[in-house]
Amino acid sequence: QAENLPKNHHAGLRPPLGLKPSRRSQTGAAVADFCSAPWPVFTPPLTFLPFARTETLDLHNAAVLAIYGFNNMVLGFFLFIRGARNIPAATSGLIATLEIVLSPFWVWLFFNETIDAFTFIGGIIVVIAVLGHLIASVTWERRARASA
Repeated sequence: QAENLPKNHHAGLRPPLGLKPSRRSQTGAAVADFCSAPWPVFTPPLTFLPFARTETLDLHNAAVLAIYGFNNMVLGFFLFIRGARNIPAATSGLIATLEIVLSPFWVWLFFNETIDAFTFIGGIIVVIAVLGHLIASVTWERRARASA
């Protein structure tokens, strides 16, 4: 009976005492398999390769781009997902919005591009809202611990 059960290969464990895994855990394992597959890493570069101008791309620059892409995408998202496990989903969603809002700031800082006034004001509003939420949630958590 236990041999017919699917193995939870992420944890290396079988359900205890022949219990069937829930449909939700099977769906979660399928989503994890889909997201951890190597195709998201290779599909974008291969998709845009026909449109790229590769005559000036030498081996050194290709290696720099590969390292840059790995650091930004793989390592960055890995660390974000590891950290998001420790905080509420709404908070991690708010923190993730900062990536979009801070992008014009990084472009201005490193590439000296000008930022439109409305973009700057909108970014400030979002950053203040996220910081306000984070500060308020830490304050509420401390008060809850102190009163308990």
